[in-house]
Amino acid sequence: MATKGKKGIYAYIVLVSLALLGLAGLRFYSLYLEHELMALNQQIEALQQKDLLLSQRLLSMMAPDQVVYYASGKLGMTKGLERDSTIRLAIAPGSERFQGDNLPTVAVEKRKTFGIFSAFASAKEDRED
Repeated sequence: MATKGKKGIYAYIVLVSLALLGLAGLRFYSLYLEHELMALNQQIEALQQKDLLLSQRLLSMMAPDQVVYYASGKLGMTKGLERDSTIRLAIAPGSERFQGDNLPTVAVEKRKTFGIFSAFASAKEDRED
């Protein structure tokens, strides 16, 4: 009978040691996951900084003077002489008909101040006249 009691104690010790080993494994796995989480948080912060810089760059590129500079310098566009126009809306902006696809029609009236030069005052082009 004494050997049966020792086998029970050994089994108990083995079960307790397996439980402690399992807990240690879980602890190491949680440390690994914590390290991964910190790495992901650092990547998120870096991407947020990059997003902020790109947003600032986009705003600077959308500034009117930058658009004019790029259009004239890189695309060869020049200011048209016939650009003096008036836009009139057919419906008042507070109207309820402004929702969905029911947008107002726009009537553009162009003033032909220098109409004879309009063919020559557009973008740069290679003409063989």
